[in-house]
Amino acid sequence: MASIKAVGGSPATGHYGAAKAGVVSLSKTAAIEMRDYGVRVNAVCPGWVDTDMVNDNKSALEAILPVSFDDYIGHVQGRLGHVDDIVGVVSFLASDRSRFSSGSTYVVDGGATSHLV
Repeated sequence: MASIKAVGGSPATGHYGAAKAGVVSLSKTAAIEMRDYGVRVNAVCPGWVDTDMVNDNKSALEAILPVSFDDYIGHVQGRLGHVDDIVGVVSFLASDRSRFSSGSTYVVDGGATSHLV
């Protein structure tokens, strides 16, 4: 499990983004190393999901952001994600329906990274 921070930066989260980018890179390497064993490895990069981690850090982020948290997250869908939004992709990847997917990165962010430049 990675994060959209692996594919785009934001204030005060450089350390987190670097770690999650490492997860993406490691998943690509593991996919190559494990292919002969029939093991598929993919990374999932969730966006802002309504979790305790997000809610606990929302006010701290708003203190350093030049815009409101809601404007900052920039979801095209206009809401935080739900755990079930991520579960659908993970369930697909764990199933045989994704048998030709390995070494890939799946961004599940409600469109938040669609306007990164």
